[in-house]
Amino acid sequence: MMNDLEIGYTPRNLKFIRQNSGKTQKEIADVLEVALITVQRWEMPVNVNSHVDMPYKKWLEFIEYFK
Repeated sequence: MMNDLEIGYTPRNLKFIRQNSGKTQKEIADVLEVALITVQRWEMPVNVNSHVDMPYKKWLEFIEYFK
């Protein structure tokens, strides 16, 4: 639910926006010019060892893509 989102990049926000737009992780990876595994790791909960924070620059590119 949109009211549950936090401000800015969080794995949960990234996944929510992507899913609600009907985009796959692969489509986002292609747009942001990163590997699929990178997007998968960005969406993992922060308590998972494989999680990687999305760089701020990529978050801005992601948001710009949906404008």
